[in-house]
Amino acid sequence: MPLPRIIIHPGAPKTATTFLQNEVFNKHSDVLNIGRPNHGTPEHAALLRALMHEEVDEDAVALIRAYFDQARASDRANSCKAIVYSNESLFDAPLCSVVAKRLKAALPEATILLTLRNQLSLVGSMYSSDRAILKNVPAPYAGQPVTFDAWFEHAFGSPDTPDARCANYYRAYRAYTDAFGPDRVHVLLYEQLTNSKRDFIANLADVLGIDAGLLAAEDAAPRVNPSPSKRLRSYQVFRSWFLPGRSLTNLLPGAAAIRQGFDQILKRGEKTRVDLDGQKKARLEELYAPGNRELAKACGLDLAGEGYPT
Repeated sequence: MPLPRIIIHPGAPKTATTFLQNEVFNKHSDVLNIGRPNHGTPEHAALLRALMHEEVDEDAVALIRAYFDQARASDRANSCKAIVYSNESLFDAPLCSVVAKRLKAALPEATILLTLRNQLSLVGSMYSSDRAILKNVPAPYAGQPVTFDAWFEHAFGSPDTPDARCANYYRAYRAYTDAFGPDRVHVLLYEQLTNSKRDFIANLADVLGIDAGLLAAEDAAPRVNPSPSKRLRSYQVFRSWFLPGRSLTNLLPGAAAIRQGFDQILKRGEKTRVDLDGQKKARLEELYAPGNRELAKACGLDLAGEGYPT
């Protein structure tokens, strides 16, 4: 039996990566998913350090090899056709080219899968999903709301911020093609997934080297990580100033049942949505149109037809 393919899926973020990780890579009988299921383990933490923080290339490559060798040695690997490592954090790594070169040195036979999304819709999804409420900031500011205008100015004022790097697709494409060669780098579009999930799944199965028929059921899979409701966002803003950091339901009898029912109420209703004004669209055009044109040319993609900045 041939050895399973090694597939590295760096993202980009907000391109249905959670759907792919949980509903496809995790559930297909021919796929061994060694990304999301292992997040939080010491072994995975060591892999991330090797990829993005280890100063010595030789040490980094050895740690990367060890992680994948352990996967190859598992009983599950003997019956699968693809070993998939999917992690969005690789996409916006400060030195994406270093990550790509280390992966190439450790796994020269690997195939790279990039999933992309129109930056004009990506930005709204990033803000609505998890940027509107501050995280990973000093305690007085954690949980505080930030306006779309303020976040956008901070996130895209420079091309070197983590959020700006997330949307720089040509940067990632060039890093991985320089390391692995263009024949080993495949690009799929989020827009195809939303417009024709079966076609997207067929193309994905071709990259993975697995039977697309086994993924047909995913055509009706529910959305993963949908945008929060306006009701939930309003409540989060209210709680940011009313007894922040304290649980209100825990003060009442039957707190667990109350909280569950209240959470369901908050999640219902119209979803949050943000619209980009002309100035924001112009900024995204300035940042990403040149790279998108190069990417479209290199991969034969109709990015202009999908409304990408070009």
